[in-house]
Amino acid sequence: MPVFSLPSRYGIGCLSKDAFEFVDFLVKSGQHCWQILPVGPTGFGNSPYQPFSAFAGNPYFIDIQDLFPRDPSVPVSDLFEAGDFTVFMLLDGFDKIRCLDKTFMSAG
Repeated sequence: MPVFSLPSRYGIGCLSKDAFEFVDFLVKSGQHCWQILPVGPTGFGNSPYQPFSAFAGNPYFIDIQDLFPRDPSVPVSDLFEAGDFTVFMLLDGFDKIRCLDKTFMSAG
């Protein structure tokens, strides 16, 4: 199962608690490996087989919930200027990195 097929509140699976729970399920089921699609930043046509880099990870798979230590009473969407986390998911990789960088710098 590809990482992006994991359950998520944000429309695409990521390397989050859900991924760890899926791996735990695989272990309990007697499975020894999880075959996934390449996890690099997707290239032309969003194909995982034509990544922009063979060494970089896809920013879509970053778990925003675990990325920033924060007050749990504040929704993650409040961290982003747009006010809606689904807007963040629609950004391309470079804009997403700029957004994460701005949020990280303002969180300190």
